[in-house]
Amino acid sequence: MKLRKWKPADTPLIEAIHKGMDTGYLMPHVDSRLFELKRVAETDDGKIVGGGAVKPIGECFLWVARDEPPILRARAFCRLAAEARVLAAEAGYDELSCWMPPNFETEFGNPLSRAGWTLSPWRNWSVKL
Repeated sequence: MKLRKWKPADTPLIEAIHKGMDTGYLMPHVDSRLFELKRVAETDDGKIVGGGAVKPIGECFLWVARDEPPILRARAFCRLAAEARVLAAEAGYDELSCWMPPNFETEFGNPLSRAGWTLSPWRNWSVKL
């Protein structure tokens, strides 16, 4: 098996693999400029058996002073979250993520939800590079 650069002609084959995996989400638009790092796994006889791509994640960090009144903290948090969406969209991102400590969800989960953010059903796995 070898890995090689992804060619535009590979996309339909990877889309078929994606569909067969029954992931529960639509195949992302891998031909967009967000996906710069793409490879396919190919058997020795040239059959594509997998693919992988790296897309930058818009990881949103928000900080608010804990010693301020709750309404002021929530207002600042929501305004910053809304501005992050605008700035990220202008920069070409198609998604933002915000990982927060569980003890912060009580205070900030509802404002994010009202602003259109959703809690991901998937657990996040990370690796430091």
